[in-house]
Amino acid sequence: MQDRLSEERLSKLLPMIPLLAEYISGGNAPDRSIYTKMLRGIGLETEDWAVQELEIWTVVLKKVRDSSSESENTSIVAQLLGRGIPEASAILACHSAKPKPLSVEPERIDLGILSPGEEASATLTVTGGLIKEVLSSKRLNVSLLRTTGGNTLIKVVVSGGNAGESLVDQIILRGDRGELKVPVTARWERTQDKPPLLSWCPDCRIKEKSLFYNHYAREYECLNLICKHKFPYPDKRVKEYNDTHD
Repeated sequence: MQDRLSEERLSKLLPMIPLLAEYISGGNAPDRSIYTKMLRGIGLETEDWAVQELEIWTVVLKKVRDSSSESENTSIVAQLLGRGIPEASAILACHSAKPKPLSVEPERIDLGILSPGEEASATLTVTGGLIKEVLSSKRLNVSLLRTTGGNTLIKVVVSGGNAGESLVDQIILRGDRGELKVPVTARWERTQDKPPLLSWCPDCRIKEKSLFYNHYAREYECLNLICKHKFPYPDKRVKEYNDTHD
């Protein structure tokens, strides 16, 4: 083990211990690349002694995860004191390194009203530990996007539903520190019966169907150049007139 740091070196490195503790609390295992990134902020990224000291601090702080008594916490603090770390900094580091409970954002997925057959997706951000298992129904396609800095990004895709269908489901996320349940809801709008492309016009009443239904404008327009009357859809007069004419 590396000898205890001089006061000068320790004072330069001390700002790193809260960052390291916070990183460990997320269930992460820092490596040399992480140490280098942390040390870059204080200009010590090329110093081997700084990396080696952070490795020692990591070994000590990781013990906090499994500590279950005050005496064990006191022992961990004592080990940090043995490295020259001031008591207040050592106590705060141990407290910060404790595992945080799982949390997810958003806490529920509401995909709102969708068109028939339309699928939809959402992204969950999970903090407080790594996700080891995801449980979901076949209707939900759940995939891990990436894990970084103690956060896990999860993509949820809901397959398309039928007209008038409602979905009430959930995703269960399991990690080292328990599980989270995320409700998932969606609705697919009902499709209205579309009228025929041509109908009888109740105004001009010529001997052929001249009332054109514009699907995009959702309105009727008579193609008879003399009439050219327009009706909204649906329209009571149009319906009643066509119900009595073949």
